Amino acid sequence: MWRVIAKHEAIGSSQTRHTIVEMGEGDDRDFILQDGRALTRQQDGTFLIAETGETLTLSFPIN
Repeated sequence: MWRVIAKHEAIGSSQTRHTIVEMGEGDDRDFILQDGRALTRQQDGTFLIAETGETLTLSFPIN
């Protein structure tokens, strides 16, 4: 069963603040915005909002 692991503060390329919700099941992890929009985690550690194309940078890195 998927559960919330953590919430992370992020800043968008438009300087807006967002909350990223980290979900987990076993070793699997997935990330969504608090409002339910889908995210893609990029190789450089940023996130892409699928719906808008906006890039998000975490305020603090995920360990």
